[in-house]
Amino acid sequence: MKNTQITRLAVAALVVTMSSFPAFAHHMMDGEVPKTLMQGLLSGLAHPVIGLDHLAFVAAIGVVAALAARPVAIPLSFIVGTALGCLAYVARPGLPFAELAVVASLVLGAAWLFLRRPLDTGAHLAVIALCGLVHGYAYGESILGAEMAPLGSYIVGFLAVQFGIAAAIAAGVRRLADAEVMRERTAAYGAAAALLAAATFGAMSTMLA
Repeated sequence: MKNTQITRLAVAALVVTMSSFPAFAHHMMDGEVPKTLMQGLLSGLAHPVIGLDHLAFVAAIGVVAALAARPVAIPLSFIVGTALGCLAYVARPGLPFAELAVVASLVLGAAWLFLRRPLDTGAHLAVIALCGLVHGYAYGESILGAEMAPLGSYIVGFLAVQFGIAAAIAAGVRRLADAEVMRERTAAYGAAAALLAAATFGAMSTMLA
């Protein structure tokens, strides 16, 4: 099978899969707070995947990592930010405009990719960590009120899945670029378009909520 066919099939599968994500409402436990270590872990593994806005941003982090001189620093900065953001929600839930902040981070990420700004200086890593903080704060809603064991496993779960997705996408983009199947610019513009689509979806969901 040709690379173009594989790419089309992958995109089609991703679109079909994403179309079912809003039904989960960013929560794998039907609104229930995880009560066991395993429930916390499963919820953490699922949360960044079932939310289109979060998944798009994690995927974009992978593209950014593929384009950066220090690829590991990019996803690490983001996931550290998400852990801190989740803990911030547990400590002080319900800050206003949290969902709109996630939408804003998507738009910022799209602009950054489109303009191809420097990706891994200290200041830019701090911005990535700040975006992670925003997304992590949104993650905290699903774990508020849980005991320490499920809280800890929840955080471990979403850290692991985010890093795994970002690392896999970074490796894939680099391999395609090395094989001259995809140009780095194409990957950046595609990720920017995905972020804008997710931002539009997130903004509409927030207005209709």
